[in-house]
Amino acid sequence: MTTGSLLVIPIVGAFIGWLTNKIALWMLFHPERSRGPRWLAWQGLIPRRKDQLGRAIARTVTEKLLTTDDLNAMLRGVDLRPYLRELTDTLIERRLTGTIRGYQFIPEPVRNHLVGTIQEIVAERLPARINDISSDLASRFITDLELGRHLEQRIVNWPIEELERVTKAVAGREMRGIEMAGAVLGFLIGAVQVVITLL
Repeated sequence: MTTGSLLVIPIVGAFIGWLTNKIALWMLFHPERSRGPRWLAWQGLIPRRKDQLGRAIARTVTEKLLTTDDLNAMLRGVDLRPYLRELTDTLIERRLTGTIRGYQFIPEPVRNHLVGTIQEIVAERLPARINDISSDLASRFITDLELGRHLEQRIVNWPIEELERVTKAVAGREMRGIEMAGAVLGFLIGAVQVVITLL
């Protein structure tokens, strides 16, 4: 074997290693739909497992990352009284306007006094209920809003092209590193073959 042909072996090995890893990374996202005969169907890993991936991420978020206990702890650190006071004040005024017939004909000072009195009564009783509200709020936030189900649907409905673009934006350097690792490994295997040939 000539020196030139011996040098080609590691170069070809590097190219094969690089190409293999590039194709493997491409196959994470492509093809989006199943291709080929049924017994040899070929589809990208993420498009094929997107539903399971959505369920797994949603379950992890709601059961491990954002639990009811975590939300309760966060809510305990927040003084909800100003928010609830503002909310109840608005609701009281709206409810009085909507339920008392001829409310707009009541003189404004009397209306203001009526609204103010009811708001003060509610505000006095609100602190006693604040802990019950905050502890119940976390579980209702997760269950009533169906946070897990909405998160799962968002992931499942997320276009593969967008998911691929985000993945490349976040981990593009690492993906290129994987491709180069394949080239280096292929080159080393080719070099070992050359050494074995020369022995």
